[in-house]
Amino acid sequence: MRLRGEEYSKRLEGYSDSTIKLISCGLALDEAMVKKMHDITTDSTLSEAEVRSKLIQLLNTTSTKKETL
Repeated sequence: MRLRGEEYSKRLEGYSDSTIKLISCGLALDEAMVKKMHDITTDSTLSEAEVRSKLIQLLNTTSTKKETL
């Protein structure tokens, strides 16, 4: 289930500073990556630890792509 509106806002408010920083880093990426990040952060079945792990994987994938260009 995807979170929206107030439910999503409440979830973001509950995240630790480090998770919010990961989300902030993701917002600077291209549109396709932001959509992937949004899919991760709105997935209500994931715990914060799982969200962090998936965001780190996503950001590492992006870093790897940039380094190979």
